[in-house]
Amino acid sequence: MAVHVQDARAIVTSYLAFIDDVTYATASAGQKAAALLAVNDGYRRYLTGDYVDEMGDKQSHLWSSLATLAQITLRAGDEDYDLPAAYEGNTEPFVYDYDSLTYGEELKLVNHSQLLRFRRDNNTEGQPTDYTVRAKVHAAATGTVHEWICYPKPVSATVTSAGTTVTRVTGPDFHDDLVGTTIEITGSADGEVQSVTSADVLVSDAAITAATATEAFYDNGLTIRYRYRAAMAALTDSATVYPSGLIGCGDLIVQAARMLDEHDTGGKDGTETARYYRMMGEMVKRDKALIPASQNLQKRIQR
Repeated sequence: MAVHVQDARAIVTSYLAFIDDVTYATASAGQKAAALLAVNDGYRRYLTGDYVDEMGDKQSHLWSSLATLAQITLRAGDEDYDLPAAYEGNTEPFVYDYDSLTYGEELKLVNHSQLLRFRRDNNTEGQPTDYTVRAKVHAAATGTVHEWICYPKPVSATVTSAGTTVTRVTGPDFHDDLVGTTIEITGSADGEVQSVTSADVLVSDAAITAATATEAFYDNGLTIRYRYRAAMAALTDSATVYPSGLIGCGDLIVQAARMLDEHDTGGKDGTETARYYRMMGEMVKRDKALIPASQNLQKRIQR
């Protein structure tokens, strides 16, 4: 199975033995720092999955440990959703979980300008059939936040409330899965759902006063599943930080660092590069054998 192997210090130690012929204990602080930088370069190269196979063809492999299952829970009146912080592109389609309204339908990918045209030409609400993904905001310290935007917008809801009792006026029925989630009510306090009395009435933990109908946002009962490629943080020189992957990936990371050193010093591919490609090919075969039908997944990714 995919496991965490070889802590960062062990990988740095292996690289120090190659590049400086020293142990971790005898290496200077400068040597350790330089080795960690080199290992992180190798780690990033390993994570890309790019290599040249034995036939000389360029290949790109998605490591099984980087493909993460996630779910989007649709909310009444909400058409944009933040994707996970580690999101680095989806590797499988966005597909509805089974429901009598959707029957496990796969949503169609469109670009953002198309989606805006759809809204302009027909801004009615309904079950989403199309989606786009775009970068929402970027910060140097935390990276890029991506958002998933759908069309049409899930049907909006309006409610009234007296105290902790919230009554649905329009929109999707209340359902038992709402218990423990938040109902957001425009212009009023938001509350955690404590119980669902019926499709039209629920009880929240907060006293909410909304004498006239106002817009509400709550889970509409539909969920969408997908897999995404997870971004991985850099290694640190600590016994508590591990790279993710198959057993032996630590050796492959060290070899990637050796290959990059070969490129820096010699300016061309050599024995270290050839060895890295051979090791990559073997590790890729193991990863494909680990996950049944992973070859089909790779073909979908590369299309």
